[in-house]
Amino acid sequence: MGNNGTTEDQRRGVRKPIIGEMLWSYPADQGENISNGMMIDESESGMGILTLKPVIVGSILRICCKDRDVRYASVRWSKEEVNGIYRSGLLFLEHNRRVGLDSCETVHFWSN
Repeated sequence: MGNNGTTEDQRRGVRKPIIGEMLWSYPADQGENISNGMMIDESESGMGILTLKPVIVGSILRICCKDRDVRYASVRWSKEEVNGIYRSGLLFLEHNRRVGLDSCETVHFWSN
């Protein structure tokens, strides 16, 4: 009996539950269309998120969480859960862990 290889099997590292607000956008939007979301779990290599609109599988997202540097991640999978809430699995792009001064504070994602 062979293993079909699920997303769970392909994860790098153990995901730990984490709850926190985040903002996301597609890098090509250059900050024009920023959407809210929630982090639900995270590992060294990726995170799980909840959003109110679908994200495009295979696309790159720009992720901003308060008091953290901006991260870039590819969307591995996404599915609608209930009542228009979407759950997605992201894989961080290793070479983009930190991009210069590109932090949540410098791009004014968070209002006081």
